[in-house]
Formats: sequence, structure tokens, C-alpha cells
Amino acid sequence: MKKIILFIALCLVAGTVVCNAQSNEKRAKKEAKRLMKDEGFQPSPGAQPIEVQLLEQYNKRDERVDGEPKYIMATAVAVGQNYNSAKLSARESARQQIAGDISAEFQQLIEDATGNMSLDPEEAASANEIKSKAKTLVSQSMGRMITITEMYRKLPNKNTEVSVTIAYDYNNVKAKAKNAIREQLTKDCENLGKKLDEKLGW
Repeated sequence: MKKIILFIALCLVAGTVVCNAQSNEKRAKKEAKRLMKDEGFQPSPGAQPIEVQLLEQYNKRDERVDGEPKYIMATAVAVGQNYNSAKLSARESARQQIAGDISAEFQQLIEDATGNMSLDPEEAASANEIKSKAKTLVSQSMGRMITITEMYRKLPNKNTEVSVTIAYDYNNVKAKAKNAIREQLTKDCENLGKKLDEKLGW
């Protein structure tokens, strides 16, 4: 009986994966057509066709590890006088979006943990300081990004608009961020670092 249930479960999972893949293909094709025809975008030099890029984006968004998203993604658009400057601005903007999302998680985690602690003035000041530094610490620790989509269009004023979507392995970037925040906490206030270690299991 257990084998039958397992077999049915595997079939359901396989069916869901196939359905998602087919849905993503249709969606990527439709969105690529809209972006190129209506918005005037084209793939960046050396990049895959827009439809292929979008399909990778949708498929990666569906990937799960223990039921949780495998990747954290962000899309940003920037305008510059030339392609390279716009691309760099868009990539950095997307990266900062992700850093902001992850740092917000840690800020809330620290706030919740310290809210139930009895902190002396130095520890309280350190907790506030680390929350204010969180985004910078996360941003500095993130490592290599994965570029998922990269497309551009020329604007009537001759400037170039670039749209990029980047991704990071969610668990990996969170682990790096945690280590960076933990190290800074210990450096700023060793006592608070130890208390949070005990409280959060860091």
C-alpha cells in the first residue's frame, strides 16, 4: 500500500512539473513577443533570444529545495547614455533589491530575538547598529550573481534602456549574510553576539 501511495505521489509531482514546464513555455513565448513587438526590446549582445531567457527565469522561479524557492531574484531597469552604463546600473539596482529583502529578514529576526532579552545600554546600541548596517553587510557578502535575463532598447532621445533579471542561490546567499552579520555582531559587542548565538542557534 505504501509503495502504491508513493508511486501516485511521484506521478502527481511529475505531472505538475510537466504542466509547469508547458505553461512556462507558453508564457515565455507570449511575453517575449510582447516585449519585442510592443516594447521594442531586443536581447543584449551575446545573450540568448528573449524567449529562451524568460523560460529560464520562469523555470528557475519554480525550482524548490525542501519546499522553499531555490533562488531569490530581482529585475531592474536602468537608462544610460550608452549600453554598458545602463547595464551596470540595472544590475546594481537589482542586486540592492535582493540585499534589501534579505537584510530585512535579518533585521526582523534580530528585532524579534532582542525584544525578549534583557539588554544593557551597550547591547541595545549594538543591536540597533547592526540593524542599520545589515543591508551593507549583506550586499558585501553576496558573492557572484547569476544573470537570467538581459535585454535593451533604444529610446527616442538616443539613450539606452537595459532590463536585467539576476538571481542568487537563496540558501547560499543567506548563509553568507548570516556569517557576515554574526561576525560584525561579535566584533561590535561580544556579549550580544553570544546571546544571539544561543537564542537563534547561529
